[in-house]
Amino acid sequence: MSKAQLKKELKAMSHEQVCEMLLDVYSAIKPARDYFEFFLNPDVEKLTEKYKKTLYNEIWRVKRHVSKARISKIKGALKEYASYGIDPRDVNGLRMWVIHEIVRVLRAYWTGDTLFKGMGDIYADVLADADTHGFYSEQIKKLNDMLTLDFGYINYVNYLRRQAGLPIIPTDTAK
Repeated sequence: MSKAQLKKELKAMSHEQVCEMLLDVYSAIKPARDYFEFFLNPDVEKLTEKYKKTLYNEIWRVKRHVSKARISKIKGALKEYASYGIDPRDVNGLRMWVIHEIVRVLRAYWTGDTLFKGMGDIYADVLADADTHGFYSEQIKKLNDMLTLDFGYINYVNYLRRQAGLPIIPTDTAK
């Protein structure tokens, strides 16, 4: 059913029928319940902490010194978080936190290329959203400050710096 069809059906229903349907959705579907609770009492900090816990558990899935993090689950959780209509700066803040955590995993455990490439996709989303919502220069400054040699291995740092259009750190300075 398209959004237009749903709108047409809702207009045909009485106020009481719409209320009853919303209550049924609220009691039957957990994500809908979470959305309604946030809609009625928007607490961005609480929601962010909830998603950080979820993301942390996914990012730090490790077995025998091998990361088992699923980038599809990480991206899905970030997309779900953004669907609450939160300020793009907060969404980008959570994405940056995810990148930071992924780099910590990359430093500590063996991972496949999928997680590394997925981190690059999330990073590209940070830049695209910052550009779309008018805080690109502010975001680039934060990224430049973050992407130093203490952030991670030179390969990760330069990969992310290259995506942001920032100057590459020469490999001879990394010891």
